[in-house]
Amino acid sequence: MNVLKFRARLMEEGLTLMNAADTLGCSCSTLSAKIHGNKGADLRLREVKALRDWLGLSDEEVDDIFFT
Repeated sequence: MNVLKFRARLMEEGLTLMNAADTLGCSCSTLSAKIHGNKGADLRLREVKALRDWLGLSDEEVDDIFFT
């Protein structure tokens, strides 16, 4: 995952990691662990889809952010 691109997209939209965590129904620390891959935590496909829909990302943006 390209964390810098994800955070940049949040900032472009005037959103925070806390807003993203709320969207997924998890804590900010849990989401942070998932986007950084800490302790084997990863975003699940349903979470990627939820973030894609919430941020209005194109397929190309999803690839650039979540699958690089």
